[in-house]
Amino acid sequence: MSASTESHFKSRLGRTAIFADRIVAVLLFAAVVCFAVHKIVAYDVWWQLKTGEWVLDHGFPSTDPFSYATPDRPWIEMRWMYCVAANLIFKGFGLNALIISETVLVSLAFGCLWVVDRKAPVWGRCLGVACALAVAHLRFTIRPELVTFLLLSVTLLGLHRYKSGARTRWIYALPVMQVLWTNSHTVFILGPVTIWIFALAELAAGWAPFRALRASAMSRERLRPLLVVAALSTVACVASPYFIRGALFPLQLFSQIQAGNVIRELITELQSPFSYSGSIFFIRYPIVAVISALTFLLNWKRPSPGAIALWCAYLYLSTQSERNLSLFGLVAGFCVIVNCSEAARDKRPGRLHTLAAWSTRAVCAALALVAIPAVVTDFYYQKIDPSRRFGFGVAKYRFPIRAMAFIDAERLPGPILSNLVDSNFVLFDGGPKSIYVDGRLEVYGGEIFKRADDLFRTGNGFDEAVASHGIGTVLVAYGTDGNMFRAVMRKADWAPLYFDETHVVFVRVTPETGALVDALRIDWREPVRREVVVAARLDPPDWLAGTWPRVADDIAPKALGQLALLTGNLRLARERFEEALRARPDDAYAALHLVVICRALGDDACANNLVALAGAEAAQITTPMAAAAAFEGSGSLEAAVATYGEMIARNRATTDVYQKLAQAASGANMLDEAEKAYRWLADQQPNAAQYWNGLGMVSTRRGAFEEALNYFNRSLAIAPRQPAALTAVGVVYAKMGQPDRARESFKQALEIDPNYQPARQQLGSL
Repeated sequence: MSASTESHFKSRLGRTAIFADRIVAVLLFAAVVCFAVHKIVAYDVWWQLKTGEWVLDHGFPSTDPFSYATPDRPWIEMRWMYCVAANLIFKGFGLNALIISETVLVSLAFGCLWVVDRKAPVWGRCLGVACALAVAHLRFTIRPELVTFLLLSVTLLGLHRYKSGARTRWIYALPVMQVLWTNSHTVFILGPVTIWIFALAELAAGWAPFRALRASAMSRERLRPLLVVAALSTVACVASPYFIRGALFPLQLFSQIQAGNVIRELITELQSPFSYSGSIFFIRYPIVAVISALTFLLNWKRPSPGAIALWCAYLYLSTQSERNLSLFGLVAGFCVIVNCSEAARDKRPGRLHTLAAWSTRAVCAALALVAIPAVVTDFYYQKIDPSRRFGFGVAKYRFPIRAMAFIDAERLPGPILSNLVDSNFVLFDGGPKSIYVDGRLEVYGGEIFKRADDLFRTGNGFDEAVASHGIGTVLVAYGTDGNMFRAVMRKADWAPLYFDETHVVFVRVTPETGALVDALRIDWREPVRREVVVAARLDPPDWLAGTWPRVADDIAPKALGQLALLTGNLRLARERFEEALRARPDDAYAALHLVVICRALGDDACANNLVALAGAEAAQITTPMAAAAAFEGSGSLEAAVATYGEMIARNRATTDVYQKLAQAASGANMLDEAEKAYRWLADQQPNAAQYWNGLGMVSTRRGAFEEALNYFNRSLAIAPRQPAALTAVGVVYAKMGQPDRARESFKQALEIDPNYQPARQQLGSL
């Protein structure tokens, strides 16, 4: 090749590279915007909007006004400025304006990353942005963390520009910015910490044993202003309404999220990302870590001590908590850009350099071209979080908006009992003294948080909570709080009045609510949906709806199918899961449930057709008994009872079926079904003491104590030496207010078995 031909070829290659760089950059920033534009999914947005309103009306909070269960606990709200801004945007322009604001903040953060080094090659900037986006995009939600994204990017920009020879104005703006950070997010301490790590690393590099580090370190003269800025930024942490208490607040939070702390155990995002190492989506984290680390090797001649130190510090943070992955992503992207910039300073790049540049362009373009359609069609979100959807508006399956609209419309009595995440919206709707406990973990502390979590996870302590706080209405997210749903369903003095795809509303039956209960009580055999009107401000339109095809959404029918199983309505459950499969024929989850339901109903043809789609687990469900066992294993005792009932109706009942029916019905507190099953068993085997004991337990739970004694006495006549039956007799006498006879029964049980703990415990409680 002649010199002129080679020169012409290089010129064309250079123009092609410039064009390719522009295309890849546009694609990547389009991907950033696409990831930022999605329906509102952050639970915390609701209490933050209400907090902003509270600050505007009452000033800075010092005690919590919102909880009726733990009122007036100390409350330091370092996010007050963010909350006020969010509230003003919401009131002035609506919820969709918050999504636009989120997109602007995310775009500005990545824009700062893009211009962090103007000498960096475009392909290097693209690689840095791609690395940051790959790790950080799942944290693109409307929350104060967005402020940290932006201000951390600004801090990195200022530090690198100053080190590269820019004037001190690049760093003297950081203490001023720190005041904004301090009053906007609880992790504001990252501002001064980042500056200190960078400055001290540059200082220490002057004594490093490696010549390259010493040569790359900042001079003492340049370091002095940086150390002054680090000190000023630290002092700026005091510039909040809470002064020293506010400045020390991050230390309080840090202690609450350490390993072994109750709050860390309960909140997934505070746990190590290695807890999710089995997920394919976890792979992006180690890949970004490896790529960013390799760029330090690429830049081994001119390594930046500050960048190395920041990379190590934020990598450590990311291993401690899943929520820190996004911060590491930004720092990793920053390091990639800085390293690529220094490595590209070679005036005569070789073939390897050219190959690396074009490979990077191809990879970044491919990632963007895959990510953009996957996001805007909701294919990606369907895989990782089906409730998150591209576009505007509110994720309707995320919050109890319609349930609260029903509560407000019917003026149901308070206080309302709702779980930790639903209480965020209840607080927004109800204001002061409206919630039990919500998501503000720093207000309640670990023990209160755990007690509230246990209540909804198990249903234990429900009666105590109702008695202590006079609760009149219960809002249950039955998809996550199945045990609480069952606990309330079994209470005769509570009635379900409303349900939708996410929640069921129960009201306490009192003379004041009697007429409403008679008119609206739900019959779970033929449940009727009630339409409610949601305020327009809480149901903004999706401006992008219908612009292109989206992945079908089958969340609603699957959720209603689960509700039908919880209430033992197998035929309705079948209809709902069939509807889900029509919407998404590849949904193995819906297919598995249909296999079990069809087996329970005796429709083997339907089940056999779905086994291949449902997977190996479904292949093991071959009989109605196996289906009932599957229901019991998943905690759906009501569906198991319905399955045994179907078998009896089809004349396929055996003694084993009735025994399992009696046990499942007793566990589900379905006393009529349990009594019928025990009665059938006792008629078949009148000399089997255990069946008379079962009838006695059912009667005891009904409060029919004389009838229960007759059953237990009949059992003891058959088999006198039964410590369990004698203990049950003692319990009945205790409930009847006859402690002497109860004590005698417990003693008789202990004479038979001195180690029988239930009798010993009952005797000790008298």
